[in-house]
Amino acid sequence: MSRSQTTPLRLYVHDWGAPAILRPPAAPPSHQDWPGPQPLPLHALKFSPQGAFDLRRHLGIFVHDPAIWNTLGERFRAADLAFLASGASDDNMHDPGAGGFFPEFHTLRDSVPNDEAGYAARIQFNDDIRKVLWDLATKWDRSFGSTTMILHMSGTVAPGTPLAPEYLRASAYLPPAFLRRFPDAHGRIADIVQAFIEFVGIPTVDAFAQDAVIRPLREPACFLANAQRNNRASSGIPTQETLWQSEFITPEL
Repeated sequence: MSRSQTTPLRLYVHDWGAPAILRPPAAPPSHQDWPGPQPLPLHALKFSPQGAFDLRRHLGIFVHDPAIWNTLGERFRAADLAFLASGASDDNMHDPGAGGFFPEFHTLRDSVPNDEAGYAARIQFNDDIRKVLWDLATKWDRSFGSTTMILHMSGTVAPGTPLAPEYLRASAYLPPAFLRRFPDAHGRIADIVQAFIEFVGIPTVDAFAQDAVIRPLREPACFLANAQRNNRASSGIPTQETLWQSEFITPEL
């Protein structure tokens, strides 16, 4: 199947039920022959939409009962991401080198086209990763009576965005049960998020900009428009009053 073919890769059609369909992600012009008739070997799969697609081609989509894949596909995709990421935290490869960005950064960008479809694919991949982390943290805390806080800062902002806390946006997770049980902690939690934006967020965005000089990044026009809109909508470092009405703590209370 060539990249120009936009029909989904239909692996199986059941005579009496809905077809089980695996849709290949968009690929850049350099991947004209992808997806091929066979997936890449398991050891060659990368952490990218294409890697997740080929992994699922190896594992299958329950062709004997398409309803399983069609109703539980989101859970299997989460498992695929965990498989591709497994072992990364202790692989002793935590120095990106002189290039600034890690190889995974370039793998992800090179695996999708540099257009609106590719931008959307990266956003979706990012959202899928976040959801897996949030879900694991939720089950971790429910299973062990613990409390997990996750803070995340993207390195990308719209060109021309001032490098100041009030223009940056963080994503965070805390168990809603903890927040309900300890309302007196809300102010301190807001302080933690504010400090994270100031002392981690600003260096992250600054480092991204410096690393992008080493290898200039071409962003599609939709990136600029979306980033500018997001910055206008979310400018302002969170306060105790605004933190609970924003995206900073999810899931929603």
